[in-house]
Amino acid sequence: MREVWITAYEETQKYAGPEEEGRFYWTGIPMWSQTAFCHCQAGIIGPVLKHDDVCPVHHLVREAEAFIKGLTSGYLESYTSRDAEEPEHRGESIYRKHIVRVEDTVCQAYGLHPPEYE
Repeated sequence: MREVWITAYEETQKYAGPEEEGRFYWTGIPMWSQTAFCHCQAGIIGPVLKHDDVCPVHHLVREAEAFIKGLTSGYLESYTSRDAEEPEHRGESIYRKHIVRVEDTVCQAYGLHPPEYE
């Protein structure tokens, strides 16, 4: 038996800027999180979720998936509705999606600052 955290994240793809060779990066903000003790042997940590039906993690994953089901994903209107000739701005949000992960540590936001490529 091990303790795991089931977390729903809002992931947003952002533009790193022309100085970073036009690359993009992902940020993740936790929106929902619960802890549970995994009793099954098939449990896998990460985005791939395989837990027995009787495992509490299985039920919390379904609850998290229901939480994110009605949330809007896809390209952001502020990105798609602007003038095509306008240059992209560093840190601009482009795309949003929602994911559920089973993790072995407490959830934390990630990618809050643009990476610096060398």
